[in-house]
Amino acid sequence: MKNFLILLLISLLFASCRDLAFTVPQPRGVENEYYFPPQLQGTFVSKHNKDTLQITVNTFGNNPDDRLDEDTFLRRSGKYYILNNKDSLYWHLSIIKLCGRNSFTIYGFDMGDQKKRKKISELLRVGEIKDENGRVEYYLADPTEDQFKQLLSKRYLTKLETFRWKKK
Repeated sequence: MKNFLILLLISLLFASCRDLAFTVPQPRGVENEYYFPPQLQGTFVSKHNKDTLQITVNTFGNNPDDRLDEDTFLRRSGKYYILNNKDSLYWHLSIIKLCGRNSFTIYGFDMGDQKKRKKISELLRVGEIKDENGRVEYYLADPTEDQFKQLLSKRYLTKLETFRWKKK
C-alpha cells in the first residue's frame, strides 16, 4: 500500500489479526469524498505509540504524495468515516470515528480473532485469499448495504488506535 496512514493502519491490524478486504468500496451507494472534514484535519499523536500524523484537506502522513485519490477516499456511514484503499484487486477499509472535537479512533475487522471471525461469517459470506504457501493472507467479503451497516456495530469492530489532536 502506498500511503503512510494506510500502512500504519494495516500494520496495526496485521500485528494481531488478518484483514477483511472487500470486492467493492464500502458502504455501497455512497459518494466518494476526496477531502478530510475539518474535525480530522491537524496534527495528531497516537495514544499507543506516540506516532505523529499530519492530516490536511486532502493529504495525510508526512509525504505530500499521501493523498486522497481514485484509489484512496472517504465515504460516510452514520457516525463513521470509512477510508477505502484499493490494492491491485480489493478494497481495504479503516473505520474512523470522531471522539469529541480533539480525537478520533480507528477500527478494523479482526479476522484473526476466532470469535469475531465466526460472528462476521454468520452475518455474511466470507472467502479466504491465500498466499503462495497456502496461508490465509486476508479474508474477502461482498456485503449488502444492510450487512455492512450491521458490520459497523461494536460486536464486529476491533479498536486499533486512538489519535489525539496535538496542541501547538
